[in-house]
Amino acid sequence: METTKLEINENMSIRAIRIFYIAGIPFSLLIAWMVAFFSSQSFADLFLIKQPLFLQFAIGASIGSAIALGTGIVILKAPKIQGLRSVISEAYIHFKPKWYDLFFTALTAGVAEEIVFRRLLQPWAGIVLTSIIFALGHMPTPNTKGKLLMVGWIFVLGSLLGILFEQFGIYCAIMAHFTIDLILLFFYKVYLQPESV
Repeated sequence: METTKLEINENMSIRAIRIFYIAGIPFSLLIAWMVAFFSSQSFADLFLIKQPLFLQFAIGASIGSAIALGTGIVILKAPKIQGLRSVISEAYIHFKPKWYDLFFTALTAGVAEEIVFRRLLQPWAGIVLTSIIFALGHMPTPNTKGKLLMVGWIFVLGSLLGILFEQFGIYCAIMAHFTIDLILLFFYKVYLQPESV
């Protein structure tokens, strides 16, 4: 049986996602160790607990859920953001993610990105510059409609995650990021996945 170009793209996309969620957290911890090694902080100091863990997880999950549900409703219902819906649908054209792919992608992004952006970059660059870099790192392909809206929204989300980090701690930001990604990825798979996928 001959393999089509679409099937090759789907297999490559799934492999790339699985490599990301297998290597993402260890890679970000390696970066954290390098930062600790070359600075005056110990590795453990990078993950000091500002507030009780339960409180950080509860606040992160609550705020993340509210943001994700609000975002999902707006994306689904607002007629003026058809371009953004197109950006999301295009992300699913080349692969068919399994439910566990979505879970592990959300987990890896929540942990790895918050370690890199909030814990390592934000103390030196501040919330605004870190959020700009965070948004630009999530920029969709160049010719995508809705790109500016998506980057703007991700800047706002990055700023909110930065505030959660400063007010409550890294675990709150990780939980909020994980919750936002998990709910939105499941939402996208259920409501915005193209018919051809």
